[in-house]
Amino acid sequence: RRQRQMCISDRSQADPSDVAALLWRPYLERLMAEAKASLANAEPDRQVELVQEHTWLRLRWEEIGESSRQAGAIAELLAWMGEPPKDRQ
Repeated sequence: RRQRQMCISDRSQADPSDVAALLWRPYLERLMAEAKASLANAEPDRQVELVQEHTWLRLRWEEIGESSRQAGAIAELLAWMGEPPKDRQ
C-alpha cells in the first residue's frame, strides 16, 4: 500500500485561524454526537447539562465557520479545554 504523506510548510498562505477551524470542526462534531447519544440514558439533571453542553459546542462550531467570529471562538475553546471536565459548559 502507498502511504499518504503530509507536507507542512512554513510558507503557507493559509490563515492560522482557518487551519485551527479545520482541526476543531471534527472534534466538536464528535463531542456533539457523544452528548446527543448520552441523552437517552441520562438522568433528567444530566440531560439538562448535556443539552447545555451540546448547545454551547454547536454555537462554537458555527462561530468557527464565520471569519469575523473565528478567533474569539477558538480562544473560548482553548480556554474551555483548560478547564477541568466537570467545570466545562
